[in-house]
Amino acid sequence: MRDFIDTVRSRIPSAAPAVGVELAAAVQNHHRIVREGGINGLLADRQWTHPPAANALDQAFTEWTRPGFLSHAAALADLNVLAYALSQANRPADAAAVFTLIEGRVTAWPWRLDGDPLRQYAHWRERALR
Repeated sequence: MRDFIDTVRSRIPSAAPAVGVELAAAVQNHHRIVREGGINGLLADRQWTHPPAANALDQAFTEWTRPGFLSHAAALADLNVLAYALSQANRPADAAAVFTLIEGRVTAWPWRLDGDPLRQYAHWRERALR
């Protein structure tokens, strides 16, 4: 999967609709680690401090939060993935900026990974905006 993601990211413009593939894969990997449990599950948030997940998260936050940067149809979904990833990475200040951009428009994925999407979104949004 990593080879596919590297190929996609190297061949598309930074604001193309497929730009969210890398971060979505990191979120899925994070959820898989949590679901498997054990010591790795307990330390799953550390995934976000190691490349390539850290690089994907940093790049997405830097680029996607610029005004008008994401203009494709899935931009709202991508921002929800970014808010989720930042929340899981324990970066509440950055997540707060993304929650502000989302303006309460919740997408089911990825929030449903941890339960009811609306409750999960509200929980993490409230935590970030404290």
